[in-house]
Amino acid sequence: MYLDEKGLGLCGPDLSLLSENEFLQYVHMMITRVLTHLAKNLTLILALTLTCSFMLQAQDISYTCRCKETLADGVIEFKIRAFGDVGDNFEINNAVNLYFDAALTMPIINATMIPDVNNNALFCLSGFAADGILPTADVTQDSGGTISLEMFTCRTPEVEIRPEEPDPAVVCVGSQRRFCIEDLYGSLQNITWSAPGSLVITQAAGDRCADIEYGAAGTYVIMVEGETRTGCEFSDELIIIVEDLASDWELTGECELYTCSGMLDQMFTLTGSSGEQTDFKLFAQTPSGGLGTLISTTTGSGTGSGAGPTMTIDPISFPATAATYTLVACNANPNAASCDFSISKEITVRTEIEYVNISGPSCSCPDIAHLYSIENSSDYGSINWSISPGTAGVDWEISPASGVSPAVDITYLVAGTYTVSVTGTATSGPNAGCNFTSTQDVEVTDAQQDFIACNNSVNVSLNNNCELEITPDMILEGNHLCNDAYNLVITDAAGTTITGVITQDLLGQTLTVSVEQVCGDNSCWGNLTVEDKSITPLTCPTETQTPFCYEVDDFSEFSSIAGLPNFDADVTAVFRPTSNDWIVGGHDNCSDVVLMYEDTSASDDCDAIKNVIRTWTITDVSNGATSSCVSNLEVISLMSSAIDWPKNWDSALDQEIDGNCPSLDACNMSNPTELDCTVYTLDEEGNPSPDCTGRPTGLLCSNLQIIGYDDTVLPVCSSAKKILRNWTVWDECARV
Repeated sequence: MYLDEKGLGLCGPDLSLLSENEFLQYVHMMITRVLTHLAKNLTLILALTLTCSFMLQAQDISYTCRCKETLADGVIEFKIRAFGDVGDNFEINNAVNLYFDAALTMPIINATMIPDVNNNALFCLSGFAADGILPTADVTQDSGGTISLEMFTCRTPEVEIRPEEPDPAVVCVGSQRRFCIEDLYGSLQNITWSAPGSLVITQAAGDRCADIEYGAAGTYVIMVEGETRTGCEFSDELIIIVEDLASDWELTGECELYTCSGMLDQMFTLTGSSGEQTDFKLFAQTPSGGLGTLISTTTGSGTGSGAGPTMTIDPISFPATAATYTLVACNANPNAASCDFSISKEITVRTEIEYVNISGPSCSCPDIAHLYSIENSSDYGSINWSISPGTAGVDWEISPASGVSPAVDITYLVAGTYTVSVTGTATSGPNAGCNFTSTQDVEVTDAQQDFIACNNSVNVSLNNNCELEITPDMILEGNHLCNDAYNLVITDAAGTTITGVITQDLLGQTLTVSVEQVCGDNSCWGNLTVEDKSITPLTCPTETQTPFCYEVDDFSEFSSIAGLPNFDADVTAVFRPTSNDWIVGGHDNCSDVVLMYEDTSASDDCDAIKNVIRTWTITDVSNGATSSCVSNLEVISLMSSAIDWPKNWDSALDQEIDGNCPSLDACNMSNPTELDCTVYTLDEEGNPSPDCTGRPTGLLCSNLQIIGYDDTVLPVCSSAKKILRNWTVWDECARV
């Protein structure tokens, strides 16, 4: 390809050096090459029989095209030239997308080419064409012969950004990737790359490529713009997702350790590893929560198979000192094939057990023996009980008197407030050798209160687990002692005594509750109605999700809905299209809930990445209680490049390269098996129907609307004809 002698635009090669056979081979090659790269909004259906001869030589015809700032967007200027003899006549026939005026209101169908004022053997026709539609025309010389002119360069080239091979599955944080542009004409200039949010962007390979690096995970847009030598501007953008694979790795092991018998060696495992060398570093955490002194460093190597390799850390030794540590695992090889990562795990080291619970009353009255014990007493030794303040035999009594026993009986002799303490040592399990101390305060009152009073009627609500333990303070009025100072008797309407917690089967019932003093003879009773006023809280994912625009409103699979709250796997959901919500069962233990959402966004509807706040709300169907949470979405828009266009039916194209199909049989008797129907049907214009030959499909978002198609029928030779089918898809967000 080269500029003509006047620099007026792209001309063809010097065809005068070619024989007729070589010329035909060249034409076939160029048609195959160019149509393979046609704009995606053009489907060519071709049934062609080459029986014509060329009397008019192709080297006699040329054209140039140019975009100008003085022209409106989408308008391209053209000039067709024919070289002949003085007095020749050249006619333009069957022109498509050629206009006399820049407003594109005066189409050129048939016209006579005008001799050049400086050279009467050069004939010209100038005008304008609409960008995006292939201009074509037949140029006929009166002495005989016709050349069909397809003006491929009279369009803005489609430029596409692609990652340099091999196509990376993921762009990693801190990793530099090369992106390049592909086009048909190879005549691009003034190329400028931009990548908002990147750390590094360096143009390379004559500006046709750019090396780009990102420092943080997220969704980004790479953009390129420039122009052709004929002044036509181009641009393209590519949305990429940059990942920090720390989210794909997991550091497992105990996060609470007991080191009561000296140094403790503890193992940890890293899963998700691809086998490269990894450092494990242990830091003592500062009071403010940051990393402090480096305690130790070790290196592990990945092993394993199946679902994914794992990496076991060489044992980390923890001293017998209560402290908080942070274990950090990080990729020690910055040139590894996988993304760099760094994850951490907080580890608390304890030297005393803090969770041994005492079982026994916290209220009592004098001269009544009560049993006190510890849970799982068989796991502990050297158990010893004590009481303060006071003196044994005067203020209280304990049996056995030594207090050395898993369980003891305690009798308080004098009213007051006492502290029951128990100590011991773990004899088994991971905390063996660790000591514990547990305490419980006990209030001892006089044997008789003057009176107690109950509420006549009380409504109580089940909790989120759809159960409730009834306690004396729920029904007692005024000042009263702690709950252990009373006994409860609960009966239903049939007089049946109810023990344990109240559950869902008692919803709506009114129960009778009697309250009796442990340390006296007084009692009272009241009615208690069981209700459900609670709702299980709704929680949403904390991380920002990045759905594509065709996914954000896809409700076909409940568990895959963008930004869906964190439901258990066993919940059921039924979508109600009339109210655009779901009935969800299994989330709240008492009743079903209605789930709905509302989207808000401050972004423009056509932004490449739109920030959307999706607010979810559930409403209890029985009591109207609600709970809400918020999911953050970064919705990735798709433009017309996401459309899958129908295949070409044209045997002239390379089927192995672009997967196009053979030509259609004009008589509709023997058509390719690739057709969607056995024999193609005809549309209203008598051309093959897209019901058979295909329509635009793909991941279409709401901004893309398929308008329809127009056919241009070009007679070829014999009974064959060529149909140029131009599909129109309206892109609300097209940047023109």
